[in-house]
Amino acid sequence: MSVALVTAMPDESVAVVGSEVVAEVHVAIRARRGQRETHRATRRRQAVSLRLSGATYGEIGEALGVSGEAARKLYRAAIRDAYAAEAAEALELELLRLDAITARWWPSLTDPDDKVADVATKNLIRVMQHRASLLGLERTAVDVTVADPLRIPSGPEVWEALQEYRQRALSGE
Repeated sequence: MSVALVTAMPDESVAVVGSEVVAEVHVAIRARRGQRETHRATRRRQAVSLRLSGATYGEIGEALGVSGEAARKLYRAAIRDAYAAEAAEALELELLRLDAITARWWPSLTDPDDKVADVATKNLIRVMQHRASLLGLERTAVDVTVADPLRIPSGPEVWEALQEYRQRALSGE
């Protein structure tokens, strides 16, 4: 099967380009994107280097041929990119730690000793709250105006639901 690209030319004629040329065009486009990314990264590194040497944003802009505001944006983007990888790694580590804590306390939910089960429940709720906080899932305020069956449960209701789960698990239901 042959792929062709039909293009309208400036003189209103039509050109048909074969699949080999289309593939070459796609490779060239990808290469240009890569060059632009490399150029951006180089300019960001230059902005950071100049800033670390004491240059103002205006001086950085002058050295790079951009405005002071553009220089500030280059610098901030470089800092943001540098910390993004570290932040993602730190988040992954924290989530793994929370997984380990959850694995430790989860079996204790069904412990026949109520004190052990209560401690496990409280600890697991704290772990879930911390996980929600790390992932940006916590709510600072909830305005519930829906009917009762759709209502979001409050803290005590969640606690009661966990206690009911524990009781059902202990009774084998």
